[in-house]
Amino acid sequence: MIIAEVTASFEECRLDKFLNKSQNLPMSFVHKIIRKGRVYINGSPCTTISMRVFSGYKIEIKQNFKKEPDPVLTPKKILSNSEVLNFKNLIIFENDDFLAINKPFGIAVQGGTKVETSLDEIVGAIYEEASIVHRIDKHTSGVLIFAKNKVCARHLAELFRLKGIEKTYYAVVTGIIEKDSFEVNEPLFDKEKDGYLDALTKFEVVKRDVNKQLTLVKVNPITGRKHQIRRHLMSIGFPVFGDIRYSVIKDKTRQLNLFAQSAKFENHLIEIKKFPKFFEMEVNLK
Repeated sequence: MIIAEVTASFEECRLDKFLNKSQNLPMSFVHKIIRKGRVYINGSPCTTISMRVFSGYKIEIKQNFKKEPDPVLTPKKILSNSEVLNFKNLIIFENDDFLAINKPFGIAVQGGTKVETSLDEIVGAIYEEASIVHRIDKHTSGVLIFAKNKVCARHLAELFRLKGIEKTYYAVVTGIIEKDSFEVNEPLFDKEKDGYLDALTKFEVVKRDVNKQLTLVKVNPITGRKHQIRRHLMSIGFPVFGDIRYSVIKDKTRQLNLFAQSAKFENHLIEIKKFPKFFEMEVNLK
């Protein structure tokens, strides 16, 4: 067990970077114990790798280090020129405070024990103070935002907390939905909090394909629970096409037809008008 207090020199530092630098722990190990809920901030478990810590915070690691190999400091990820260029090509908006990318299908946002490359590592290697302000699933593509400095990170995190950021998704689901618009207001179980949390998602049918027995829906998640859209659609009997986790059809050759199309907040509208090529239904946005 390790108990450390955040000093002024680490004010507003990311949790993973604080543990990496102050305790000389390898970043892969740090990400592992945070994800497993073994890191506590002021007595409460924290599973958010990019959480900011402040002077006076007490950080506790509840981990049996005798079972772990001796920690060895992991150097910061070094990117090749092609890796930097590939990431830059994903950027759809950037200013001094934040950037937004069109996240590809199949790339993890955060690192973990089974993750070789993650977007937070790539962004962190290019932008010194960059941090994640929200997440989308590994198999979901579309708009993903990163803060480029501490002030913006706190501001965007607060906007997300107060539901000040309107997110729009599109999904192709299996089956024909008869209603033109509807909402699902059903609590979802959160494993980390060991309880149910309120969850609300609004849906609007865009297109129906009777021959393929598919429906295209526009989705506005009001809350941001883990896998919320996929779980809500499964709960009403219309799973996302290609979803092998929340569907009885386990066809791994299909890609998840869920796309984060836009994020709107303050005077910003970050949107992508070109849909993924693997979508089973064509989409034309005006």
